[in-house]
Amino acid sequence: IALGGIYGEDFMVRSESYDPNIPPGERTFATYELSFESLQTFFNTPTATTTPKTLSTTYSSTSLVYGNMFDVIGKNYVIVYGMNVHIADTENHNVEVYLRRNSGSFMNVQRHPTAWSLIGDISIQGDGAGMPTSIPFGSFDPVTIVPGVSQGFYVTLTDGKFMGQTQSQISTGQVYESNNDLSITVGVGKDYLFGNKYDAAVFNGEILYFVDEAKLASLEASSASSTSRRPYLENSLLPACLATMFAILQ
Repeated sequence: IALGGIYGEDFMVRSESYDPNIPPGERTFATYELSFESLQTFFNTPTATTTPKTLSTTYSSTSLVYGNMFDVIGKNYVIVYGMNVHIADTENHNVEVYLRRNSGSFMNVQRHPTAWSLIGDISIQGDGAGMPTSIPFGSFDPVTIVPGVSQGFYVTLTDGKFMGQTQSQISTGQVYESNNDLSITVGVGKDYLFGNKYDAAVFNGEILYFVDEAKLASLEASSASSTSRRPYLENSLLPACLATMFAILQ
């Protein structure tokens, strides 16, 4: 896919059809015009094609900790773009969000900092006990989770035990809450940073996400069609291509 244009103006997307049996010089092309306004809309909203969704655990905390580790398990192709947490007071706090490297579970790396990547470092004001505190949209890059994969998250305050958690009768690592798209497991409470753990602890909060409908459409199209000479644009590649284009032009 080739992209061209000047920042602030409309862009052209040129897509080359691919068939290994056709020499490069004989492949067909299709050109798509994208307005600058449509690109801004795409990058300033979670998705252009679907409504944001949430999966909540609980805000009925039984104790306070620095933070929690837990898994989000994909049941569909989802993209996590934000979350709400449970901060028990209304003071300003620094929140760090870590992601388990290589799309793995938190289970065997609770004391291994090198297995985690810091993806968000945010200063927010708590909304108090029993209330969701929102981590602002854009505080961390969206996280893609595919079906069957457990993705570990570690969300922690840096300045004290003000994060609500709930002691669970379900074992650590077992599913606590689930819907058709994803599951949230029982995790562990943690002292800062990668410190002591408290087993069978439920992260208090919500996962904000949307279903990657472009990916689903691409998979359906791939399974329903055979290779041909017609031009095409692989929808699931478009966000990555546009992101790269914006990074270069800005």
